[in-house]
Amino acid sequence: MNIKKRYKFWRVFWVVLAITLFFGLLGVITLSLSPAVSKEVSLEKLLGWKAILSEVISVAFSTVFYYYTLNAFYRLFAERKKLVEFAKYIVIGVLFVGAYYAFNYYCVKGTLEISVSDGKVRDQMPAAVLVLAHVVGTIFYVGASLFISYLTYLRDERKQRKILEEQKM
Repeated sequence: MNIKKRYKFWRVFWVVLAITLFFGLLGVITLSLSPAVSKEVSLEKLLGWKAILSEVISVAFSTVFYYYTLNAFYRLFAERKKLVEFAKYIVIGVLFVGAYYAFNYYCVKGTLEISVSDGKVRDQMPAAVLVLAHVVGTIFYVGASLFISYLTYLRDERKQRKILEEQKM
């Protein structure tokens, strides 16, 4: 069993891209159907170069992040490492996600302005809402990596046990 690189880079890329496209399409549909959003939101704003650049950066970061964390967590599960080893990778993952959010906020800021039906542009969220969104996003990034790699490890262990049982018979 190859535990060094359990997940292939291009497979991770295609899954991340499919999920991003699905939720992007869902977001566009939701925005177009929402009565609270004025009709100033157009496809030009949603598909402008800043929005596309932001999504390309997001897909690139997510692919690299999931590729490394999935392989690292899977290796830790397969080698039956202690919780302290997981904590190191979790802290490193949280720092990388935090750096990504900071980069995205300061460098690709203002990709989409949504005008609410009262006509006021809401281009700046309160700091508490922004921090909460980033904390939830970080928990999702790291938690999804842990969860997926653990489920894969369990599946591979079950397959390995089944093969060993068949060989004994």
